[in-house]
Amino acid sequence: MIPNEHLTICIDNLPNAFDEQGMVNAEAIHHALETIQGIPVNELKITDLFFSADSCTGVYLFYDKDLCYMHSIFDKSFNTDKPNGDVAYVGKTSGRSLTERIPSHFAPRQKEDYLNTIVKRIAELNKGKLKDSFAVSSNFILKIILFTVHDNAEEVKERIYMVEDALIDYYKPYLNKIRGLRTKL
Repeated sequence: MIPNEHLTICIDNLPNAFDEQGMVNAEAIHHALETIQGIPVNELKITDLFFSADSCTGVYLFYDKDLCYMHSIFDKSFNTDKPNGDVAYVGKTSGRSLTERIPSHFAPRQKEDYLNTIVKRIAELNKGKLKDSFAVSSNFILKIILFTVHDNAEEVKERIYMVEDALIDYYKPYLNKIRGLRTKL
């Protein structure tokens, strides 16, 4: 299946994504992401997430284009000066396919830690109002960075982790900060 050109970029087509030392060039990836529109979550179809078996993993970003959600929660105290964009969340999948992982962020179950991450994190900011969180997250825009799995799946997995970490550091998305595990606050 051919990836949706409005939704995806392929890391293999970004010669500047990694420097000579193998470090992630977040600025180059950012500029590549600016060339695609993405798809609003409320318009996303499962078939938009069908990719070939060798490129069904990667890094994905949810954009809060208007930062309207954060204005409503934090009023004027929220810093909307985001020089690197309006990314609300950066995630990755290296084991499950994107077709499985993306929808799981919106699963209504609350007990499993890996399900409905985005909705739960918005609810945490919104004092537990899960229903409102679904409405807010449905207005996010999704963009995906596809990785092609070649012979060395472990190397690809490591690169996926590296890109996710670099983009979290670059964008400082507000929904990743809640977790606080790998994000520098």
